[in-house]
Amino acid sequence: MLTQKELQENLKISQATYYRFIKEGMPFIVNGKKKLFDIKVVTEWMEERNNSSIGELHVGEVYSNAKVAEAFKCSTQGGMRRSHASNTLVLFTDHSNVENVYEDKWRNNILHYTGMGLTGDQKLEGTQNQTLADSNSTSIRVYLFETFISTEHTFSGEVVLISDPYQVEEKDQDENKRRVWKFPLKIKNESKAIEKKHLDLIQQKKQHKLLKLSPEEIAERAKKASKINKEEKTSKTSSEGTKEYKAEPSSRSVTTKVFDRDPNIAAYVKQMANGKCQLCEENAPFKDENGKPYLESHHIHWLSNGGLDIIENSIALCANCHRKMHVIAAHSDVEKLKNRVLQYVI
Repeated sequence: MLTQKELQENLKISQATYYRFIKEGMPFIVNGKKKLFDIKVVTEWMEERNNSSIGELHVGEVYSNAKVAEAFKCSTQGGMRRSHASNTLVLFTDHSNVENVYEDKWRNNILHYTGMGLTGDQKLEGTQNQTLADSNSTSIRVYLFETFISTEHTFSGEVVLISDPYQVEEKDQDENKRRVWKFPLKIKNESKAIEKKHLDLIQQKKQHKLLKLSPEEIAERAKKASKINKEEKTSKTSSEGTKEYKAEPSSRSVTTKVFDRDPNIAAYVKQMANGKCQLCEENAPFKDENGKPYLESHHIHWLSNGGLDIIENSIALCANCHRKMHVIAAHSDVEKLKNRVLQYVI
């Protein structure tokens, strides 16, 4: 059994939060004039209390800043938000900002999350970096949101620290070299992953922003990124000392919805195209391994938008025009394909 002081130290909560919990019904027993607490019972009470609001959130869904603050009873500011009221630490990783100084990267489904601190060497002591570093030995639960579009925060679920935090050298917001802390985090429930469309969207948006820069700026950024990515080894410092690890491309598991297209319809429209793209009207750019002109079956009204896998909605395109229809989908091109497909209808 724990005393009030021991409970506060164990949960890392303030005295004000302690009294709020007592008012809300935190279980205890009375021994003389003292309240004593069973940490297991208290933790279960807190989980049940928190699940009422946090449990309403669904992985992959997008939430506003206000909704996040309401659910976790945390601040609306910062990338690491400690909530004593819900005994949680809420993390944000922002993929939407090209200029973001924090270089959070996924490698083999592990997020190497950058600690807090915009300038100078980052510290552990007295910051939420310490809270995250100690999270496996405390009752604090850690949750992650990923921002793919500004002001829209996608819930990734609960995460756990799977190995010791380590330090690497990066640049701060003033372009000065400094040491930052990295926290290897893994999503607790891996069966629920972010949808691929979110990652595709942010890649497109980032590239669109970058292409507005001057050719010199783009070249400089590309050289810098290439230098980082081709380095075979990177130094990292943890509680176990300095080690070397092989750099890897950023990677993670995602979910995607795949439509089971009918091969009969695809074969029919390709046969009717007779080796010519039905949009640009040029011959297929190459032949496949069977010596047939390579064309791709395209649905004029996309299946993802409710279109049907039927002859009236299918047509054969070269790979270039197929990609064009999914990137631009110009009205004039759509109308042209609608007219051309009429000749295929049986």
